[in-house]
Amino acid sequence: MLHSQKNTGLSPCNSVHYSMESPSVPDLSPLFQNFQSLPLEEMDKSSFLNRYDRKYVFHRSLLPLLLQQLYQDYELLAFRGAVCRSYSSDYYDTADNRTYFAHHRGRLNRFKIRRRHYLDTGDVFIEIKMKNNRGRTDKKRLPLYVSSLTDSPETDAHSKLSLPQDALLLPDFPEPFKSDVEAFLKKHLQMAPDDLRPVLHIEFQRLMLIHRQSAERCSIDFDLSYSRQSRNLSLPQLVVLERKSGRITTHTALDTALSQLRIKPTRFSKYCFGRSVCEPDLKQNLFLERNRKIHKIAGAL
Repeated sequence: MLHSQKNTGLSPCNSVHYSMESPSVPDLSPLFQNFQSLPLEEMDKSSFLNRYDRKYVFHRSLLPLLLQQLYQDYELLAFRGAVCRSYSSDYYDTADNRTYFAHHRGRLNRFKIRRRHYLDTGDVFIEIKMKNNRGRTDKKRLPLYVSSLTDSPETDAHSKLSLPQDALLLPDFPEPFKSDVEAFLKKHLQMAPDDLRPVLHIEFQRLMLIHRQSAERCSIDFDLSYSRQSRNLSLPQLVVLERKSGRITTHTALDTALSQLRIKPTRFSKYCFGRSVCEPDLKQNLFLERNRKIHKIAGAL
C-alpha cells in the first residue's frame, strides 16, 4: 500500500480520475527467494550519481519471466530484509514550465527538480537530475533528512531535524532547510526557490538489482500512482525499468534477458508522462504517440 499525500499544494484543476486497475497483478514475492540480498548499508551510495541510463517500459506480466533469468547475476537491494521499497516524489517547475518544455522539445541539456522521500527509511532529499548532450545523467542531491538507519555519508545536522511532510513550497521551508535549498539551487541552476512551484506528485514501488561483477544497477518501478490535485492516475500493470551503468557500451545478462523477451529500450519520463496526463491543457503533441503506447502496454491483458 502506497502512502498518500493529503496536501499536494498544487493549483486547482478539474476533477478527473483515470485508472487502469486489473484484478490479475502477479505476485512477485516467491521470485525474491531466488536472489541473494544486499543490505542497503553495504551499498556504495555515492556511486551512479553520474551515469548512463537506458529505459524499458513493459507490462507487469513479463516481470516474473525477467526476474527468473537474473538471479544468478544480480543481487536484490534490501532494507531490513525488505526488497520492495516505497518512493514518493514531488516535482517542481517554473511558472512557464521550463523543465517540462525542455523535455518536450527534446533539448539535449535539460534537468528536473524534485523532492524525493524514501518512505521506508524516512530519508528526504532535494534532487536535481541533469542530462547532458552526450546522454549522460548527473544527479545532485541535498539531504533534508537522512536517517541514522541508512548510515549514509550524507548524514549531517539535518538528521536531528524534521522537515514537515506538508512543506512543499520551497520558499516556505523553515530554517535551516530554506537557506540550504537556496544555496543548492543557486550553485547548480542559478535559480531561487521563488522560481519554482510543485506540479506533480508520484508514488511507486521499486526493486533495485545490483550486478555481482560489473558496475551496473537496475531499478524496476511498478505500482505507479500520479496525482495533481483532483487528477489521479493509477498504473498497477506498468513496469518502468531503468538500467544504470558507468559505460554506455556495457552488455550484461540483463540486456540478454530483455532481448529474449522482446522488450526494447524506449524514451520515457515518469515526470513528463504524468504531467501530460494530469494537465491535458499543456502542449504535448510530441508526446502523444509515446503516451498512446504507454496506455496500450498498461492496459494489455
